[in-house]
Amino acid sequence: PDAVSSASMYAEHDRVAPPPASAPEPVREGFRLFQDNCAFCHGADGSGRNWIGDFMEPKAQDLAAEGIVQGRSEAELTAVLRNGVPGTSMPAWRHVLEAEQIDALVRYLRARFDPDNSSAD
Repeated sequence: PDAVSSASMYAEHDRVAPPPASAPEPVREGFRLFQDNCAFCHGADGSGRNWIGDFMEPKAQDLAAEGIVQGRSEAELTAVLRNGVPGTSMPAWRHVLEAEQIDALVRYLRARFDPDNSSAD
């Protein structure tokens, strides 16, 4: 069988290029942290369309969807990462990640899903 047709329907969401080497270090570190901690549910591409994210109830958020990262301040994103989201599977990361790591994740999320940073603090 053709390798593409036999691949998981989720495979396209499990790969994403890292930020360029010219990206600020916090963005590059945030990418690594995202892949290590967040991609399990949100997919490597942040779409929530990987096999775990698709089976969750409620489903993992598509981070590119309007209002998830776009339009949120850095303080709001930090609060979500630190405290989780009640009523969902989004856990609180404050006991797992250091404040600097959460900051790096926020920098990556903003760079990847809100590149205009129109709501920057």
